[in-house]
Amino acid sequence: MKSLMDGGTSESERPAPAVTVCRPTSAAEARVIASEFAEGLNPPVTARTAQNLLIVVSELVTNAFRHAGALCELRLSAAAHTVRAAVEDPSDTLPQGRAPDWSGAAGGFGWLMIQRLARTLTVVSEPGSGKTIMVTLAR
Repeated sequence: MKSLMDGGTSESERPAPAVTVCRPTSAAEARVIASEFAEGLNPPVTARTAQNLLIVVSELVTNAFRHAGALCELRLSAAAHTVRAAVEDPSDTLPQGRAPDWSGAAGGFGWLMIQRLARTLTVVSEPGSGKTIMVTLAR
């Protein structure tokens, strides 16, 4: 670590990890929030990471509304090497993959995409209290 005399920074001068907590009312609103979050990060994320974050957020929020009936909270955070999206919803039912409907009528692609894009994927479910799905992406 560089000393302050060498032009380094102290712990108090380093930017705090970026965090956004919100309750979007639609997947479209969540995508705007995620896009603004990614654009505001310094150092910036790669274009691929920004795109993957939008896909993950859109799918998580869509699934919360579609399968749980509501979204409790969307949390976005970033650290030095990762970006994380977490969605909390009121259902304690765990996500289940299914065969995609290739005609496009019934979906089935979202959970598979989330699994493919995630560096890590964690689902925490509390019976009667809902669940939180956390996805970490490489920055």
